[in-house]
Amino acid sequence: MKKDLVRDELEHGAKGELSPREQMESGEWFDAADGGLERDRIHAREVMLRFNTDPALSSEERTELLHGLFGALGEGTEVSLGAQVDYGFGIFVGRNSFFNFNCTFLDGAPIVFGDDVWVGPGCTFATPLHPLVGRERAKRIDADGTPHLWERNLPITVGNDVWIGANVTVNPGVTIGDGAVVGSGSVVTRDVPPRTLAFGNPCRVFREITDADSIADALAEAGLA
Repeated sequence: MKKDLVRDELEHGAKGELSPREQMESGEWFDAADGGLERDRIHAREVMLRFNTDPALSSEERTELLHGLFGALGEGTEVSLGAQVDYGFGIFVGRNSFFNFNCTFLDGAPIVFGDDVWVGPGCTFATPLHPLVGRERAKRIDADGTPHLWERNLPITVGNDVWIGANVTVNPGVTIGDGAVVGSGSVVTRDVPPRTLAFGNPCRVFREITDADSIADALAEAGLA
């Protein structure tokens, strides 16, 4: 499969055209029903099926599966069972991050996480956008039976030291700044500034996170400062 993808990319490159994967990552409209991209999605589903269901795998072996699929996976990062991805190669995660059960990553564009990011169960990070006009959104079939489906993708960026509560949906093109906290159940449609507490549907900034929120005294008393 990888050899087929390399050949496809070389052929497109020789013609001076973008490959389907490059078109997808450009943020412009492209044909998401491309056969090469479908092969990538099938491969990702196969890897994640094994990740989620093979009882013989150790934690280390599950992590190795993700190393082979994700664009990057930092040391000390843990992804819990139930995770689903579109491609995998568009997911980039820093060090010491944690993703709780049943998170979904639709990574047609890059989804980038910094270090020490905590993500609650059931969260979705979705980069795809579809046409708003129904007849333009519908799948089209050529006379030879080839399907076509138009889509575009915008990247998602999550900074360092971010906490995202359970069942949060992060929409295409959103950036969540360093140290931000997003409350559970939020639908994030716009950027969240660094070191702010935000929640709601649509998600809105409630206030800044300040030294008044620190639990440094309690940590010191526990010997963890």
